[in-house]
Amino acid sequence: MIYTTSLFNKMNIPKIKIQYNVFLDNIISEWIQLKGMYPDWTPPTKEEVIERAKKYKEYWNSKGSIYLEKMQEILGFEFDRAEIDIWVVGGIPRPFAHPVVISSRYTEDEFWGIVIHELIHVLIDSKKGYAKKIKALFDNSVQYKATHIPVYAVVQQIAEETGINKDIFKPEKNKGYIEAWEYVEQVGYKTVLDQILPFSKFE
Repeated sequence: MIYTTSLFNKMNIPKIKIQYNVFLDNIISEWIQLKGMYPDWTPPTKEEVIERAKKYKEYWNSKGSIYLEKMQEILGFEFDRAEIDIWVVGGIPRPFAHPVVISSRYTEDEFWGIVIHELIHVLIDSKKGYAKKIKALFDNSVQYKATHIPVYAVVQQIAEETGINKDIFKPEKNKGYIEAWEYVEQVGYKTVLDQILPFSKFE
């Protein structure tokens, strides 16, 4: 059974604050250069990252609350906080969710694909018991696979209900991510959601 708007009263939608974080930017940029990860990479200036963060805010303000509402409806519970920070830095090897940190280099489609993905992680992980239960449901022999199966099931229903392009969520790197996506494609996102929804009572 898939949860829809008609099954829930209006949920609380957290405020998303997208802003440049100079502290994280300096740390991550120095770390990237120290490790020699991207020898040809030139970090953007502080002004360039600030401008990009402003553009991200424009993207978010246009329709971001729609996606927050959808992910809460699909999973059947709310975020555990009233505000969520999204920190923008010049560059980062990969985005992450705790805290949410993203690169300044994304196109609009990439922005939506990354931010929706990471916010679903934030929502799922806000209920530790729930996150632990659903992780145990799936094959975790490949790192990150089990934690991404529910994320990709949620994004696929969001895509179906809102019309956002499903392909912007499709992973191109990391074996665990790719196998998780392939699993959801194989069994169907509705099957995955039916498996995980009974655990929503676990805090």
